[in-house]
Amino acid sequence: MESVKIATEWAKEEIFSSVVFMIIPLLIACFALLMVFAKQHLWHAICISTITMIAVILLIDSNASFRMKAYHQKLLSVAELFEQ
Repeated sequence: MESVKIATEWAKEEIFSSVVFMIIPLLIACFALLMVFAKQHLWHAICISTITMIAVILLIDSNASFRMKAYHQKLLSVAELFEQ
């Protein structure tokens, strides 16, 4: 029963990470296009700042994804020990 709970939590994390890795690059592309078409310097600064912040968030989230995969493997190994 515990392994089913772990599997469903892992599936939720996979869905979340796939959505994050689709939405954040789209946001970066939107702000890059806005920067191309915006005429004011303020909008250029806003777009550059936002793209930088979103890129850092994407980097942190990708590292967290690798840590969660390793943690999931440890959980599965511990769950197998308890099932035996």
